[in-house]
Amino acid sequence: MGQSTFSGPVVSKAGFKAGTNGTTLAQITKGVIAVTVSTLAAAGEEDLDITITGAAVGDVIIVNPLEAAAEAGVSVSAVWISAADTLTIRVSNQSGSELTGSTANWNYTLIKS
Repeated sequence: MGQSTFSGPVVSKAGFKAGTNGTTLAQITKGVIAVTVSTLAAAGEEDLDITITGAAVGDVIIVNPLEAAAEAGVSVSAVWISAADTLTIRVSNQSGSELTGSTANWNYTLIKS
């Protein structure tokens, strides 16, 4: 098959698959969420639940803070869709002292198959 060029978005109502192997993807959604990290003790962690309408258990989720939005010492150890419409992000304090909580905007990409 030759290369095709399109001037607008490509829309498929039946999903898409790149190559001959793998799972057909039904939807890829990108958005921005507000992530609020509480005050965390040194080496502490917490699970943050954030609403993403349409997310379902088993979907693939990718999150990352916008440029310079991540608080120093905070790391993400896991992300998953824990229930319908619910993203859970596990954050940890990797610093040697307590962190004051803050809110920042993060990007997410949700992939449904």
